[in-house]
Amino acid sequence: IAIGPDHATGGARERAQLHQVVAAAVAWASRTAWVEVLPWPNAAAFAGVVDRVDGAIGSPARRTEEWRRAIAAARADAALAPLRVPLGESGESAWAAALGEIARAGGWNATRRELAGWTLVRASIDTSVRRVGPRRLLVEVTNGARTDAEGFVLRVHLNERPGRATVEATKLLQKPPRLLVAADAEAIDLALPRLAARTSFAYSVDYEPAPAGEG
Repeated sequence: IAIGPDHATGGARERAQLHQVVAAAVAWASRTAWVEVLPWPNAAAFAGVVDRVDGAIGSPARRTEEWRRAIAAARADAALAPLRVPLGESGESAWAAALGEIARAGGWNATRRELAGWTLVRASIDTSVRRVGPRRLLVEVTNGARTDAEGFVLRVHLNERPGRATVEATKLLQKPPRLLVAADAEAIDLALPRLAARTSFAYSVDYEPAPAGEG
């Protein structure tokens, strides 16, 4: 795997992203499992934030087209779609219209403060996965933040197509996550219950591979 100088990064966030890309590539090549925390609450396809701006920003039709382009780009990369609405008497109707566009596209409607809070907590979620049996994985999660965390979804990449799967909590009195249908055909999604602050959790995932030729 070669990383060109145009993709070399020095920030902590960029290094973490690069590490995840390399880890995913190594896992895929070796056909081993790996896990990631999906970027937005409840596996939303993207996040959308509506910003009020002063001055004219075009007709309603032009604004809608601009919003849809921003949303399409954000959906493609599971990124953030910033939508602009004008201040003034038309602002409330434009605000509602922008929120509607985000919701219809499967995005998470958030304020700037909510985005900051989510990003801070997400950076404190540590995950790992290891195989403990022929078809059993142990997924471990630690919430290192000072606040409880909820809405997080893990994607466990199996690197083989699962036929069926079950998940259980390995610690007493801890709720198991919900199994979701993953967008990736070779992965399963775990919708985590509320994670108490500064607490670790562990889940066992049992799965059977899909029959050859299925899918």
